[in-house]
Amino acid sequence: TAAGKHLVEQGRHLLSAADELALGTRQIATGWEARLRIAVDTVIPIQTILPLVAQLYAVQPTIEVRLSTEVLAGTWEALIENRADLIIGGIGDIPGHKGIRCEPWRQLEHVFVAAANHPLCTQTQPISLATAQQYRAVIVSDTSRNTSPLSRGLLSQHSALYVPSMGAKIEAHRQGLGVGYVPRDQVVDDLVAGRLRELQLAEPRTAEPAMLGWKISNRGQALQFLLQRLRELG
Repeated sequence: TAAGKHLVEQGRHLLSAADELALGTRQIATGWEARLRIAVDTVIPIQTILPLVAQLYAVQPTIEVRLSTEVLAGTWEALIENRADLIIGGIGDIPGHKGIRCEPWRQLEHVFVAAANHPLCTQTQPISLATAQQYRAVIVSDTSRNTSPLSRGLLSQHSALYVPSMGAKIEAHRQGLGVGYVPRDQVVDDLVAGRLRELQLAEPRTAEPAMLGWKISNRGQALQFLLQRLRELG
């Protein structure tokens, strides 16, 4: 019934509010969050973050950690809409949103790649933009829900294959399904083994910073612990 639906919807809000109240009370009492939600942009391998989570567990074994993967505008949106307490690897323009603190973490170098047997590899380098646009692109879909999606490294190809993660994008490149930019540090082995080839474009993409972001109001010890470890790693 309509009344039942209203009760369920409002009940969810009440339960969520009660949960947040309990978490906030525990943080005030101990200084440690009961839960830490981390959104990692797909340009950062999750393997990079897991050892830091292990270090956090070593000092606070009962904390609940929730890892999620986001893409482009979806990474910033997760922080703004309170779906994440910390974002790692945010790229693009920093949202002009009050209450958010950001800092550069590491520089990301992108390389334009194709499978070794891809037709684009036979072209004389540097390859013009018009030539590259003739071939299918592999694109990681932006995960934003309520904000305008961002784009990075797109050459406006006539056709595209959209995939959910950077890992899927790299695998699609290996299988010759398209061309595009990927973070260099994620394809070093592929380039050395010859599974992928780095191609030089006439208008190459420049390096850009991957950002850390968090809410200024969050002063929890778990967040501060991870921020310090990330700064050391970066």
